[in-house]
Amino acid sequence: MYVFKYKNETNLVSSLKKETQIEIMLKSNTILLILSTLSFVIGSHFVQAQNTFYIEASSTYVLATSLTPKPIGGDTIKIKADRVKTLQFKGFEGNEDNPIVFINEGGQVHINTIEWGAMRFVDCKFIKVTGTGDQNFRYGFKLQGRTSGLSFEQNSSDVEAERIEIEGTGTTFFGIYAKKDFIGNPPFPYPIFKNLSIHDNYIHDLAEGMYIGETVAPGMEFKHVRIFNNVVNNTLRESIQLANSVDDIEIYNNILLNSGIEDLPTQNNSLQLGVNTIGNVYNNVIINSKAYGIILLGNGDINLKNNFVQNTKGIFIDNRYTSIPFSPIQIEENFLSTINNERIIENLNEYNNLFIRNNNYDNDFLFFKNSVVTSGEIVLENNQLLPIENFNYSLENGIFDQAPENPAIYHSMGPIPGLSQSLNFSPILSPIENVLILNNESLTVSLSATVLDGDVLHFESENLPSFMHLMEIESGKANLTITPTIEDVGVYEIGIFAFDESHKSYARQAVRIAIKDPNNQNPVLNFAESFTMEATEKARIPITAFDADGDSIHYSLSSSLSFVHLLYENEQVYLDIQPKLENEGTFQIILTADDYYGSPTNKILNLNVLPTTLFEGRLLYRVNFGGPEIIDTIMNWQADTDREALFGTTHFLRTGSWFFKGENTTSAPNELFGPYRYDGAEGVEMQFALPLPTQGTYHVKLFFAERLTEVESMETGIFSVYLENNKILDNFNILERAGMAALELNFDVDVIDGNL
Repeated sequence: MYVFKYKNETNLVSSLKKETQIEIMLKSNTILLILSTLSFVIGSHFVQAQNTFYIEASSTYVLATSLTPKPIGGDTIKIKADRVKTLQFKGFEGNEDNPIVFINEGGQVHINTIEWGAMRFVDCKFIKVTGTGDQNFRYGFKLQGRTSGLSFEQNSSDVEAERIEIEGTGTTFFGIYAKKDFIGNPPFPYPIFKNLSIHDNYIHDLAEGMYIGETVAPGMEFKHVRIFNNVVNNTLRESIQLANSVDDIEIYNNILLNSGIEDLPTQNNSLQLGVNTIGNVYNNVIINSKAYGIILLGNGDINLKNNFVQNTKGIFIDNRYTSIPFSPIQIEENFLSTINNERIIENLNEYNNLFIRNNNYDNDFLFFKNSVVTSGEIVLENNQLLPIENFNYSLENGIFDQAPENPAIYHSMGPIPGLSQSLNFSPILSPIENVLILNNESLTVSLSATVLDGDVLHFESENLPSFMHLMEIESGKANLTITPTIEDVGVYEIGIFAFDESHKSYARQAVRIAIKDPNNQNPVLNFAESFTMEATEKARIPITAFDADGDSIHYSLSSSLSFVHLLYENEQVYLDIQPKLENEGTFQIILTADDYYGSPTNKILNLNVLPTTLFEGRLLYRVNFGGPEIIDTIMNWQADTDREALFGTTHFLRTGSWFFKGENTTSAPNELFGPYRYDGAEGVEMQFALPLPTQGTYHVKLFFAERLTEVESMETGIFSVYLENNKILDNFNILERAGMAALELNFDVDVIDGNL
């Protein structure tokens, strides 16, 4: 993160952290033995019978196309127990009825490697990875890798993983990793990872248990996910984290123990349903977490039922990215014991309906705290302060046994041998257009929904006024009739839902119904038609509008300019304009005022952005490396959340939370010191080039903060910093210089080539 001023002054803020994150892939010759191969011809069709392939100990990189014949659905890949090297498979694809099975042979396969991952599957579909190859071992695979134990990468899909142990012991970061990163910019339609089943695994003593889906939305979408019967124990961060998991998601009968040990803010919870995620979460046991037992940041359509949560900070609810209209979050019949917080459940979700019913808790604290103004309904019913018995169990070598003396109501919780799974298809509701009719008209709107599994479909509605009626005709068909009178003039937001009979899985849509008075008048916009400013300045133009009928006015921009936004403050609307150094020119901005009665008003603002006038102290750049935009006076801090670094000329990565709780006496806000960019100790160093309007002397502010992670692992970095090829910091260590406090350092630098 940095900032620049012309010297002249700028705030160049950079964490300039280094971490050793080097990926090395050994590509040795693939040594295979193909056993039991048979092919024959039936009619004119070539048929390949089931084959068994043996992977020898020296193999590390196996392409499906390198095998003869190429493996197909029903084939088996056996991995011998004497191997210890990393193993990567690419391009293996079975079929919907017959996966390609990867299985251990002759004992337990123990891969312990310093490579990126112990066992990696890249662009693989319809596969099953199973550790059931030797009855003497509960877990036929034991995996330890530098970054991941077991990973399903790139465009992989349709995967099952069972009976696998993944251990960190100071090496492995992720236990199971399934995702492809798009940094918020995936192709459309969004890529889909479907039919992911992770069950009966033992994941322990590592940083993060399961990392499913990219934590930036939109992204690759996960559908039909089942995570059950797993034991996850001793994680530095979350036990299980999901994101972009949008359809038919179930997490059940897992036991999650001792999470968030590192106590890194925002990453010290146990089970997290993250951005753009729905899910049914039930029959889980969650014990000992530094922060929340369950954290919900998803879209709605989330159900928590019959979970045992003990010695955590309880349940936290918020919203990220988007919320499904009218979709509820339901928290029912859970056991919340020994909650280490001032409240059992806290809500920061502003949109979804909350139904919190029939839960038991044993701390005499505030049960529920709502910390925001919400447009959703909140229902609290029959939540009781009662003694809660401990959940007793034994765990030896990853084998979980529930104590038989536990209360009968606990017997359905935690891993249960032989649990099954079944997938469900959610309904698809045909798009419903918004309706505009006069108050003396009537209208019937036909509704339809479909579902791939042929289930019986029903309809429901929400917020329907008395002059609207919903009537089912048959499965997947219904009519909405609208018969207003003169008294019904107004704009109504209603919800139309289709759900399947078997699973009560919903498709929802918000519909706007406008009942118009024939004499309605359009809004009138009032603001100057032109505005002139300089690049790097910050301006707010107040927008005023008048509606003779007293209707609510809704504003929108047709401009795609990244530096122009609508801002709402204390019932006043502003155009917020902050052009960057490179945004010189003339632009047209079209502002729309709409009362939703059919005739919106448009007005054009002609914006003229002049070159920046340089004078001593003129602020030119502020950058939050690795993090989001930060609103600040004079100039905001630019976001840097894409894969490639803003102003970066070499490739390196970003990470970190978006929060900082240490001491900060610098001129920068706290949020600046959470995220950061980093690269490995080897290879090309991190480099940046910032275009400047002229040569001259510039003032640069560098901002630093050490992370608790490096301090506790005794891996704080030592590095040097150069400005214009001049070394300004030599063998620099943040901890030695500033401890755990934020640090600001100031430098003057001469720039002669137009780039810093």
